[in-house]
Amino acid sequence: MATAGPVTEDERDMLAKYFEECVISASGGKKLTADEKKNATGKAIMKMIEPVMGKSDATFCEGGVVTKLSDKKTKKMNVDVFTGEFFPELAKYAATNIPAHKKKGTTPEALKQTYLEKVRKEVNKEKKAASSAAVVDRLTDASKYTGAHKERFGADGKGKGAAGRKDEVQNTGYVGNYKGEGTFDKK
Repeated sequence: MATAGPVTEDERDMLAKYFEECVISASGGKKLTADEKKNATGKAIMKMIEPVMGKSDATFCEGGVVTKLSDKKTKKMNVDVFTGEFFPELAKYAATNIPAHKKKGTTPEALKQTYLEKVRKEVNKEKKAASSAAVVDRLTDASKYTGAHKERFGADGKGKGAAGRKDEVQNTGYVGNYKGEGTFDKK
């Protein structure tokens, strides 16, 4: 069967950007060194190709392509392998081994172009910023607090600061719940 042609320089740059975004995303916000950004585990590679191929096809190709092109010792794939050999090899494997593509007679080159187009869409997709407005509104709404916690806020909903957190000692000679404070001399 025919093989997919090599990846162009523009496609290589786009794939490198996608690779780095996915590696950073897979790290869970951990600070990565420049060297760590250039290597991805098989699990991270799977997260990269699932949006491109679909979960079932990606899982099918995991054993054939991802493990074949990953470093045997570290079990990681380098960005150079991902941007160079990976997509042509992935397209070739998918065209020859995935029944749906085999039945249609899809060529590896056509599959490679389809996959690269989907990667391009993923790279250009606008990332959603975390919306914290609803959470902040809910946590700062004084009417939702009950018990001792509602004493921490004034009538306007603003926090009282230290006065709302601590029982200040007033040294007036009266106990805290005495309602007639200041009425002793008026009798």
